[in-house]
Amino acid sequence: MGDSLTDWISAISSTIAAAISIITVITVYVAARQLLTEHRAYQMGLSQNTLGPWHDKVKTKHLLGLQQEICTPTITLPMLLKQDWRPNFVFPSGVQLGRLDPEKALAKAGWVNFVEALGLRPQDDKFYHMSAQPTLVNGIVPMRWAGKDRE
Repeated sequence: MGDSLTDWISAISSTIAAAISIITVITVYVAARQLLTEHRAYQMGLSQNTLGPWHDKVKTKHLLGLQQEICTPTITLPMLLKQDWRPNFVFPSGVQLGRLDPEKALAKAGWVNFVEALGLRPQDDKFYHMSAQPTLVNGIVPMRWAGKDRE
């Protein structure tokens, strides 16, 4: 009787251990897939294609390239006016006035195009300052507006 009880407890313990192992493997697989998806979105958000001429300003590497810092341009109207900014509204690169395809233009809308349309370039660092950004928002480097957004 003692041996059959021990065998029965051993069988139940083995079954429970196998179930826990399967659940652990599934959890690790799902977590790894999620991390890879987030990493891909993160890299796409920081790519040269997405950030254009702002790529080197936004993404900087430290510690022999092992650590990267994300910064966003912060633009304020007082800062623009204090530096005697003259509006020079232009179409962002890639948008040509005669051949405007609204579907393609909207797909590439973002703060990079907005800043470029204002006539600001990464070299014009007197019109903005860079602020550290802890993370991307939905795979996009966010733009910060410092000031009142409504009366």
